[in-house]
This record gives sequence, C-alpha cells and structure tokens, in this order.
Amino acid sequence: MKKEHRYILYLLLGVVLYYVIGADTDPAALDKFHDHAPIVIALVVVLLFVVRFLRQRQDKNNGND
Repeated sequence: MKKEHRYILYLLLGVVLYYVIGADTDPAALDKFHDHAPIVIALVVVLLFVVRFLRQRQDKNNGND
C-alpha cells in the first residue's frame, strides 16, 4: 500500500471510530474510550508484531521450497 493511501485510511478509521463510539451524540463516550484506549493500542501493536513475524516466517519458508 502506498504511503499516501495509508494516511487516508487512518483518517477514515478515526472518523469511523468517532461515530461508532457515539462521540457525536454523547461527549462522555470519549472519556470512556480514553479509559480503554491504552489497552486497545497495546493489543493492536502486539497483533501487528505477531502478523509481521508470521509473514516473515512464511516468506522465509516459501523461499526455501
């Protein structure tokens, strides 16, 4: 994916999250989200590392075939 497209994707993801948590109708929802955000961020980072590891391992195994 091109870098330019990533920024658009991140912006759209932020807008979707904003409306999914209902921040447009309930400003207190942002406070609730901020309470859980560090845990969610940590989980996403760990999942990204796991996916990266598995993809590198798969690429390495495909190269040995």
